[in-house]
Amino acid sequence: MPIPIYFSFLGRFQQQSRGYSVLKKVIVESDLSRAASVDIVCGLNEAKLLLDHARQFYPEAVPYIEDALNLGHSGLMIELIRGS
Repeated sequence: MPIPIYFSFLGRFQQQSRGYSVLKKVIVESDLSRAASVDIVCGLNEAKLLLDHARQFYPEAVPYIEDALNLGHSGLMIELIRGS
């Protein structure tokens, strides 16, 4: 997930919410050939929670979460695809 979308999505959660705490567990990836991106470390159920929230409050994040879920990750890390 591109960093600007990540921060905008994070701002759609209350700080005490489960989704906010999930979104705070990230790995920032930086590659000189691409824009920096964020991987969110979470389980499948947490990823589905984020997807539901994105559908309601921040549709711009939906494709990144759907792509990660479609990759078939089963648990420990849902890697959100880099933006182009």
